[in-house]
Amino acid sequence: MIYELKKLFTKKSSRILLAALILLAAAASVLAAGSVNYTDKDGNLHRGISAARLLTAEKNKWQGELTPQVLSKVISQGQRDQRQAAGKSANPDGENTANTEEGFSSAGSASYADIEFMINQILSGDGDYNPQAAARLTPDKARDLYQTRQQHIEEILRVQAQNPQKQAFLEKKYAAVHTPFYYEAADSWKTLFMYLRIYVLIAVTVIGFFAAGIFADEFRLKADAILFSTRNGRGKAVISKIQAGLFMATAVYWAGALLLSLLTLSAMGKSGMTAPIQIEDPYNIYDITYGQIWLLILLCGYIGALLSASLAMLAAAGTRSHILAASIPLLLFCALPFIGLATAFDTFFSLTPDQLANTYVCIGLPLIYEIGGCVFRQIPFLPVFYGLVSLAALPLIYRVCNRYRMDRKCKLPVKKFTFQGKK
Repeated sequence: MIYELKKLFTKKSSRILLAALILLAAAASVLAAGSVNYTDKDGNLHRGISAARLLTAEKNKWQGELTPQVLSKVISQGQRDQRQAAGKSANPDGENTANTEEGFSSAGSASYADIEFMINQILSGDGDYNPQAAARLTPDKARDLYQTRQQHIEEILRVQAQNPQKQAFLEKKYAAVHTPFYYEAADSWKTLFMYLRIYVLIAVTVIGFFAAGIFADEFRLKADAILFSTRNGRGKAVISKIQAGLFMATAVYWAGALLLSLLTLSAMGKSGMTAPIQIEDPYNIYDITYGQIWLLILLCGYIGALLSASLAMLAAAGTRSHILAASIPLLLFCALPFIGLATAFDTFFSLTPDQLANTYVCIGLPLIYEIGGCVFRQIPFLPVFYGLVSLAALPLIYRVCNRYRMDRKCKLPVKKFTFQGKK
């Protein structure tokens, strides 16, 4: 295995790609930390790392459980801030020029922007998002928000009345969500998830390129006849190549993913790790926190990396072409999303391998499926299924190489000589 890894990374192109991938992870963390803008009460604009820290500190004034009493205080505070903003924006003639079409946080403090968004989501239910819902709510009515949410959940469940299995499944998942919701600013995690998605897409294609060369190089260098004619060429050598591919995929993926995560969280903070996804989506069917989402994104990305490596090695062993084998991960993870947008097969393309790099978006979609009376969600089906596919490809690689037949005969020059001896 060590020999295969040395052979892989002694190539100049491999070293350049690996360095570019690590630099991409570091650059993405810098972009993530610098993507936050924050305007304080005095109107001063802050950018970069300081803005992320200040915004988190401002939002965490509401940290804790969002009980009915807290939600009522948020509405009261928003109405006061809106009246103050309206008074400041009134012209000398007494006419109010404030923009009343926007929500509380646009007129006052950004500290409760996330909570206002959550309230708007609860009141909008399963319909179109209404940004004015919270602004039209009274403090007394705000105490009944969780009852309003439950009423909308019952409406969602009634839609599934024709399928009792799905209805019971959804009811069980909604019942598992704890209320009142716990709030903590989670801007650093949301930003990290966006850049992790980009990294995973690039990483799986680069890993596929590396893995394709592990088996294809022997054919490119015309050394396959030697390798597969040796005593251990069809056994230990093939196993060593498979081990090298899996080790390479593991090391390359986790090095960049952990570097990106650690740098981003170090700069922006880890606030919001224990906050539930329901702060962002009150009707989400996953009982999961932002810290757990991060682990799930890393796991799904790693499954994608293993799938990319195993399929690229299998294609290289079968086609003997580096280019064809490296194009398999590119097709599965980069081309399939565009094909899915151009077709009407939504169910099929919601279960394709590219969704492994789109885990955060998948968690926000209430996609459930039923096969033979078994109901399951999009996540965790994707990592389990494609993890098994990755494992199933490994013995196939060994079998393809073990049944390999050389199509070129080894012709060695034979020098003619005459025997000159005594008769």
